[in-house]
Amino acid sequence: MKKWLTAVLVFLTGIIMSACGAAAGIFDFGFNFGGGSAKGAGGASSSAEPLVIAAATELEDLEPAIAAASADLGFDIHMEFPDGTLANTQELAQGNFDGRYDATWFATNRYVTIEKAGDKLADETSIARSPVALGVTTAVAQDNGWIDSAPSWQEIADSGMSFGMTDPATSNSGFSALASVATAMADTGSAVSIADINRISPQVKSFFANQTLTSGSSGWLTEVFTEDPRKADAIINYESVLYTLKAEGADIEVIVPRDGVISADYPLSTLANPLHEGASAQVAQLVEWFEEHPDELLNSYRRLNNGDTDPALQASGIYELPFPATKDVVNTLVGAYSNELRNPGETAFVLDISGS
Repeated sequence: MKKWLTAVLVFLTGIIMSACGAAAGIFDFGFNFGGGSAKGAGGASSSAEPLVIAAATELEDLEPAIAAASADLGFDIHMEFPDGTLANTQELAQGNFDGRYDATWFATNRYVTIEKAGDKLADETSIARSPVALGVTTAVAQDNGWIDSAPSWQEIADSGMSFGMTDPATSNSGFSALASVATAMADTGSAVSIADINRISPQVKSFFANQTLTSGSSGWLTEVFTEDPRKADAIINYESVLYTLKAEGADIEVIVPRDGVISADYPLSTLANPLHEGASAQVAQLVEWFEEHPDELLNSYRRLNNGDTDPALQASGIYELPFPATKDVVNTLVGAYSNELRNPGETAFVLDISGS
């Protein structure tokens, strides 16, 4: 009798264990007894592959937000900063990001479109916006009456105010400023064309005649301006950068010209050939996280796509100008700036007469 009962118990135990194993495959209750993977707060597996993002250097200030998102979503997010938006776009177009990163996060994907490299991206979602603007010393802004009434680009040129700007050939903020000036002065209601560039060259040249500082790096430009304000009355940069500078104690007013600017729109994009298979779902979760945590963007002085802004930002709306439509226009505009529109560069020669 005992042997019969023992055999029955062993048989029933085997059935129960098999049923539990099958149930575990269908129903995942999130328990973790030393094996498998637990769930993060956002529903993502904590053992999921990390999301690796190639970001433009101007997004370094959002690293704390990314750390918070990573903790909430339950998977690691690595932000790497290979270069600025223009250089990163070239790397993307040449296929150098394929299988190396999961996503890109540039100031804009407009250059991706111009380079006909859209097939390198599986999707894109704008996270926020920040227009190019001028950080003008308070005294100069007051003297010109710009604190309560924003000037046009032509009025800025006519004021004779000196300024610094990054090189449009290497920097998105510099090119966006150049394109903003040209498009506003062309005043056609459309993206600037090659014919427009030729027509308005004298006006645009009068604007850049006042440029006294140039740089390939927004960081270096900001550093020189804050250390020695005598070098320029203003600098052109992203609005978010300028308001951050002001919050840190710089004696400036942030001015957005009333006749229009071009904004960074910060698209978070999954690569068509990502490093990890689950990248698209992770990017979607990160996009949703930013939608649920708007303060992470507002606190960096960026504008939300729904129009919400930090109260410190210029109250009036931003008139968004169209970006140049083709690569030929972009190259013509940069070439005109480098060869005709900007002030001539200075060259210094050093003669060694030591006889060594």
